[in-house]
Amino acid sequence: PEVTVGLCLNRSIEMVIGILGILKAGGAYLPLDPTYPEERLVYMLGDAQISILLTQQHIRERYPEWATSMICLDNADETIWHEAETNPDARATLANLAYIIYTSGSTGNPKGVMLQHQGLLNYVSWCIKNYPVMRGQGAPLHSSIGFDLTITSLFPSLLVGQRVILLPEEQRVDALLQLSETDKQLNIIKITPAHLALLGQQVTPQKAKDLTGAFIIGGEALLEQDLRFWKTFAPDTKLINEYGPTEATVGCCTYLYTDNTQPDVSGSVPIGRPIRNMRLYIVDQHLSPVPVGVWGELYISGHGLARGYYNRPDLTAERFLPNPFARGSEPEYSRMYRTGDVVRYRADGTIEFRGRNDQQIKVRGFRIEAGEIETALRKHPAVVDAIVQASDTSHEAQLVGYVIGDPQTECTAAELQDFLRKQLPAYMIPAHITQLAAFPLTVHGKVDREQLLRSGSHQEASQRAHVPPRDMLEFQLVQIWEHVLKTRPIGVTDDFFTLGGHSFLVLQVMQRIEKQFGQVLPLITLFENPSIEHLADLLRQPTIANQSLPLVPIQTAGELTPLFLVHPIGGTVHCYLELARALGPDQPVYGFQAPGLQGETRALESVEEMATCYIAAMKSVQPAGPYRLGGWSMGGVVAFEMAQQLSRQGEQVEQLILLGSRVPLKKMRITSNYTELLTEFVYHLIGSSLTGISAQQNQQLPQLNIQDAKSFMATLNQLEQQEQLQLVFKQIKQLGIVPGNTDIEQFASLFAIFRMNYKVGRTYRPKAYAGNMIICSTEEELQGKGQEPSLGWRKLVKGKLRIYSLQGDHYSLIHRPNTQLLASYL
Repeated sequence: PEVTVGLCLNRSIEMVIGILGILKAGGAYLPLDPTYPEERLVYMLGDAQISILLTQQHIRERYPEWATSMICLDNADETIWHEAETNPDARATLANLAYIIYTSGSTGNPKGVMLQHQGLLNYVSWCIKNYPVMRGQGAPLHSSIGFDLTITSLFPSLLVGQRVILLPEEQRVDALLQLSETDKQLNIIKITPAHLALLGQQVTPQKAKDLTGAFIIGGEALLEQDLRFWKTFAPDTKLINEYGPTEATVGCCTYLYTDNTQPDVSGSVPIGRPIRNMRLYIVDQHLSPVPVGVWGELYISGHGLARGYYNRPDLTAERFLPNPFARGSEPEYSRMYRTGDVVRYRADGTIEFRGRNDQQIKVRGFRIEAGEIETALRKHPAVVDAIVQASDTSHEAQLVGYVIGDPQTECTAAELQDFLRKQLPAYMIPAHITQLAAFPLTVHGKVDREQLLRSGSHQEASQRAHVPPRDMLEFQLVQIWEHVLKTRPIGVTDDFFTLGGHSFLVLQVMQRIEKQFGQVLPLITLFENPSIEHLADLLRQPTIANQSLPLVPIQTAGELTPLFLVHPIGGTVHCYLELARALGPDQPVYGFQAPGLQGETRALESVEEMATCYIAAMKSVQPAGPYRLGGWSMGGVVAFEMAQQLSRQGEQVEQLILLGSRVPLKKMRITSNYTELLTEFVYHLIGSSLTGISAQQNQQLPQLNIQDAKSFMATLNQLEQQEQLQLVFKQIKQLGIVPGNTDIEQFASLFAIFRMNYKVGRTYRPKAYAGNMIICSTEEELQGKGQEPSLGWRKLVKGKLRIYSLQGDHYSLIHRPNTQLLASYL
């Protein structure tokens, strides 16, 4: 008794053997999550004065320098098997230690909470009597060994003879989903609200109905909206909100959600009433009980109370106080724990939870002291001061950090996050770290934390090196990430986890990828390829067939009439991404991408053929008019022909929008010179790229080493055609204008489409159009030498012709700030 044994194991049979063996011997176990940073594990081992550590061989090999004596349960020494096989004498009493769990500490290091057998026995026996652990097929264990959710999943089922199902590491909800395919009627599932919400988004109503007898939900505030799915499709499943800090042995207060439950104004479900042998007090700052309906601080007393904090008498005295409400004949209630949680009584006697009265944070069920992260940040030589707090996005808390940096030392947010990863577990790493010159203050001289949140998001976005999407696949992935991560803009080289991604959100990303691309990727894919650039590389494999479709969804949400935009001469439609965003989230936008870009089908050989093909594709989304059409450059010419054909079919064209599109004339020069066309292709790629480089700017690009088109053509003319293409490909790739995994064959296909469209666009002869039309172009184009102010369309349009003039050149027309102006005009 009172000997603490370390337990550093993956979720395995050995882990369960280790826990039960330590308890049977009378000792206490210290759970150590092997995924924690070594520095944190070493601190806990030393602080708890552990002399024996039960582990596994692969963990021992990872940390060979640990001074603690290690016993590998998966490679047991022969001396273990020579020990007696009879049960040891049960020498531990109710007052002896059962386990120590380390939680985040406000002073910079985690603190060990000492839990006794009395509290463990009280909680587990209450679970057996009040949760349906004896009915069903067992309980899954999916939480970290260092998190006391494990207690609920493990002990009650084993004590009544039920099975415990050990789910794989690093899968969490995904593993529960897989379990729902094979196992039904589980007795209980202990889960956090964030996990439950995510599970409800993934599981089918039929599987939800038969999944479990009860969800025991704990770790953070529970919102009613996360329970509606289960109440609707699994009405016989008990939904139990369980409240309790680690210091009160897992759970001390429960509430059964029913049809009659009335959530508070924020949508939170009550935390209920205390379990057996536990008492709760709601008091004011003078420790006087508050009336019903009045907010106060929650104090806990009873059998489940922890002994205190290991080797921290000062902190123990601060948080564990004499109980003025206890009677002398009740020694189990002589102390009470100050939770720091703000609650109140409802009229029916249940307790309603509001939040914290200090800086403690709950993230995905983990209790975090911001001070511990702040202390770790201040250890970095580039950090003078630091503040960490929670930012609530889509009712899910994220950690965000703010630092005042040393002006003599440069350091990026990513470097600070890497620095923290060596000291803290993953759930304690801020999703964003913003560097400031000074912290904003209130009029009273205190840090203005609300202002921090507002300023931090803008500065964090501006500090990242932004690489925009370079093709439609990358843009579609950007849309998915921005929706899931609730932040924008996101670049294709940004790291998912640096942006605030975590295992819950990985599953959402993968679900959306499967829905949009029909491609099922394992969860580990995003961990191994955490950028859009790398993820797109995988999705470009031959299994993805939607690249060949002419109709590409750019922005599908919204109730307005869709806008259909035709590709320019290059055949791709990612040039419209900025405009789609500027039009707002309620405007659906689709693009027509030229067939043949991947060599999978033949290229279309006339504007008329393109118009017929694109109308058929358009009607698969919008079967009948009125239609809204448009296009930039050559795309406007094709849109004009589509409007002609639709009019002949009796369909209404509500809007026809041409962006910088000239009427093709017989006098237009048409060249077949390979080098000349390749030079034009380079200008088009640079100008239409979302990097915003215009044709006028490319003379300042040393990567291309071109002073003007003639000198560039002269350089190319010295080479064979294939060598010309390879040189241009290399330089364009260095600029980042095409995705990093584009190969020379794909680049050649792009050029082939450009050459075909060059000829097609110049040989088209438009006829008169009876409808209305909008022209948006630049002053440079509208007022150019020898140019008619309508780019030649006035004599062909019999209806109303509206012309909008903007600043810049042909290419800046599709970039900011012109896209904002275009959006306002349209």
